[in-house]
Amino acid sequence: MPPEQIRNFRDVRPQSDIYAVGMTAYSLLAGEIALNLTQKSSMVETIKAILNTPPSLYASERLMFLQPIVKSSIRRLTRILANGGNQRTPGVRR
Repeated sequence: MPPEQIRNFRDVRPQSDIYAVGMTAYSLLAGEIALNLTQKSSMVETIKAILNTPPSLYASERLMFLQPIVKSSIRRLTRILANGGNQRTPGVRR
């Protein structure tokens, strides 16, 4: 869920969907979530991580073993996963 949706659902814009797609893409490419959470993290910890912490795209040791093309794709997700909707890419190109 994008941070702006947690703060106020009326602030949801197309960039919110881009954030959700970016988080899903990261999880599929890296094999883990982009937030520093565990399976035992509480709902409060999860919300705090979404609101206050930028995704840690390069924190995992697992990423060193990925193919260069996958690492390159993950780097491109950085702008898509910015915490503020206005900092995110405004749209997607075909």
